[in-house]
Amino acid sequence: MRVWVALLCLLASPLAATQDAWPALYDVAGVAPNDVLNIREAPTAEAPITGSLAFDATSVEVIRRAPRADWGLVNAGEGKGWVSLRYLKRQPGQWLGALPPVARCAGTEPFWSLDLEDQRLTYRAPDTTAQSYELTQSGPARGRRDRFHLRAKAAHGTATAVIALRACTDGMSSREYGLGVDLLLTGSEFQHLSGCCSLSR
Repeated sequence: MRVWVALLCLLASPLAATQDAWPALYDVAGVAPNDVLNIREAPTAEAPITGSLAFDATSVEVIRRAPRADWGLVNAGEGKGWVSLRYLKRQPGQWLGALPPVARCAGTEPFWSLDLEDQRLTYRAPDTTAQSYELTQSGPARGRRDRFHLRAKAAHGTATAVIALRACTDGMSSREYGLGVDLLLTGSEFQHLSGCCSLSR
């Protein structure tokens, strides 16, 4: 009985309610104006430098933490690397169960993209005209803190995106993503597309 009480108290605690979610957006902080934040090949200060972030860079997407928890994985160009979380400040409101601030989703074969901005979804694919939808509903799955949905509509059809917190790759580069998506489009034809999502464009 005492085990169940302890478990319920833990689940109801502020710590459990505000558990950090990944991926997440960060701002560079604590770097001198004449310096940069190095991106390294591995999560250690001795690893080779593969890129850098400006001292005032904002909305840097950290895909996940290293096991030691003081380094974060970021995408840079067509690759990825590690930055010290000591010089990054997490933006507020990104806790497990909150809808991730998704900016773009995309997939390959066929190549497609879905941009989210100002309560609208814009779908693009080769040889087709961009299709814009008005966002009508968004939120988490019932009983899950790692699944979310976006629903949108237009005169020509509907778009439903089911987003999951999970490892995802585009199959074309060494970049990593922390969000996967299934996109369902209705209209003149039905389409079910699968890809990855990012918190930045």
